[in-house]
Amino acid sequence: MGLLFSRTQGRTYRIRYMAVLFILTAALSFAITGKRLYAWEHMAAVGRQRFTGTVIHAGVGTPGDPGGGRWQTIRTPDGMPAMLWMKYPARLGDRVEGAALFRTGEGTRNPGGYSSRLWLWSKGAALCGLAEDCEVCRVDHVLWTIRRFPDCLRDRVRRCTTSFFHADGGPLLASLTLGDTSLMSGIEQYHLRFSGLSHLTSISGTHLYYFLMPYQAMARRRGHSFRKRIISRVLLALIPGLLCGWKSGIARASLTVCVIHLDTACRKQHDPVNTLLFVGIILILINPYGVWGQAFWMSLSAAGAVSC
Repeated sequence: MGLLFSRTQGRTYRIRYMAVLFILTAALSFAITGKRLYAWEHMAAVGRQRFTGTVIHAGVGTPGDPGGGRWQTIRTPDGMPAMLWMKYPARLGDRVEGAALFRTGEGTRNPGGYSSRLWLWSKGAALCGLAEDCEVCRVDHVLWTIRRFPDCLRDRVRRCTTSFFHADGGPLLASLTLGDTSLMSGIEQYHLRFSGLSHLTSISGTHLYYFLMPYQAMARRRGHSFRKRIISRVLLALIPGLLCGWKSGIARASLTVCVIHLDTACRKQHDPVNTLLFVGIILILINPYGVWGQAFWMSLSAAGAVSC
């Protein structure tokens, strides 16, 4: 009820127009992206195929081995995106050419099970493949250099902290700070699920709060100005998302912090539910394909339950 209706002082209910706008935005995103993804699935040629394309998403490297293999998204000359596992990853904007074994995603075989099809759709692709005999043509331009800065910074941090991730407890540290469980063994992941703590590996608002809390205490102690505290908190809120690759949870949390601080700077009292819905709309506009991912809806649902 709290998401669709708000109660006034006279205990009357009125419609939350931000909720209506969010529902329309999500429905439109489902319709447009779903139609496009269905068309790509029927156009896709599966099996071993030659390909050429431009890297439109460089992916996130494994902690401790940022130069190793990773999933990257390329756009073929006909405009179709495809996810490729690149053993030797390329940079954003580089052109790649070679052969790959392509396949489309599969739906869930059991209720609530993993769906590779929805995973691909949430990435904006309907096809994935394992790159073979791949050649990378490096493209250097000042605009690409600027756009590659977040990827370069993320890989550099992961390269400089290699000793932490390969030490005792390193895989757990990587999962709790970067949300990356690729270094954890099967038994470690089982222990997290069995103990009900697997949600800690999903970087979200809780991690962001503990990241910002030391600065807030220091700013109060040093008597920083109101404007300086707001600007610093907004800039600091972007760091976890940058290092984690802007996953749904941390993207929502970081954007929420920015919106709340904007309300504070404008001397306006923010409504938690409207703020959450506004952030959801922005996330959909930034990445319309994100509506197909479970992480997007789980993050919004958890934050919405707390707000209500």
